[in-house]
Amino acid sequence: MYWPHDEPDLDGKKVAIIGTGSTGVQLATELSKVAGQLTIFQRSPNLAIPMKQVDYKLPEQAIPKSEYPNLFAQRVKSFTGLTFNFLPRATFDDTPEDRIKTYESLWAEGDFQFWLAAYHDMLFSTDANREAYNFWRDKTRAKIHDPKIADILAPMEQLYAFGCKRISLENGYFEIFNLQHVELVDTSATPIVEITEKGVKTSVKEMEFDYIICATGFDAVTGGLAQIDIKGASGKTLKEHWKDGAKTYLGLSVAGFPNLFFTYGPQGPTALCNGPTCVELQGDWIVAAMDYMKENGLAKMDAKVESEIEWKQQIWNLANASLLPGTKSVSTLSCISIAISIDYT
Repeated sequence: MYWPHDEPDLDGKKVAIIGTGSTGVQLATELSKVAGQLTIFQRSPNLAIPMKQVDYKLPEQAIPKSEYPNLFAQRVKSFTGLTFNFLPRATFDDTPEDRIKTYESLWAEGDFQFWLAAYHDMLFSTDANREAYNFWRDKTRAKIHDPKIADILAPMEQLYAFGCKRISLENGYFEIFNLQHVELVDTSATPIVEITEKGVKTSVKEMEFDYIICATGFDAVTGGLAQIDIKGASGKTLKEHWKDGAKTYLGLSVAGFPNLFFTYGPQGPTALCNGPTCVELQGDWIVAAMDYMKENGLAKMDAKVESEIEWKQQIWNLANASLLPGTKSVSTLSCISIAISIDYT
């Protein structure tokens, strides 16, 4: 993300935000407080859930330090590297009344609990996923005054599987659309045609803005590595190696690039898991591998091409057991942690 070093003065200005991913949600929430006119261009709804932010006053804190050892130990036993896990029962094991009580309890907890501490079949069963979506939809629509805006932000008919795009946390995002100076443009119905000298031209009209913010995403998985001029034994760069798609072994190494290890990269848990937990596990694995090489007098460690192929196929096999592949998202394979739990031990 590129943002001016000198903070722009957006107070009272006409501002456009293109994109409603996690960055767009955060920007929109904050800029609604200062912009004179804020227009948000949405391609697909962000199924964000409440953050439940708490402002603790020292020495008060969410978890006492005495409980840290247990907290850190539990993270590595969790499916997502967090301190909670899926429920040990399926969605329709509960009666409709008990199901609502469960959803309400998870919703009240905030954080990612409604997503990743829910029924264990939510990301694997279409019917179970629809139940979770319907609850999210009704909770969200209740925050929005205009039914037409609610139809765009939280459609009655589910557009894609809940939780199979990376979930954003929000703190007042949906409520900003009740403000007079905030406008929502559904680009699936009114697409952007071009960016003009005055602002943004849609299929319906040209809209004038002082500032246009593009929150349209970035290559968060392969981008950081591919931008570095890393060359393998053959002289081929990592970017060239990945020109037809990411290929790794264990999401840690690449064939033809001996002694190159990375954390939080493609085809590892990465963006859909708890980052610190993931990096810690991967870091421990890399250190253990280097220690092994040192102890055994080995000069290099290099993944095999066939190992990359097998790893990629294993990821797809696991992903296809879930609802992930049915979601239109470029990160489905690269950030497959919801469908794959890697044991780096």
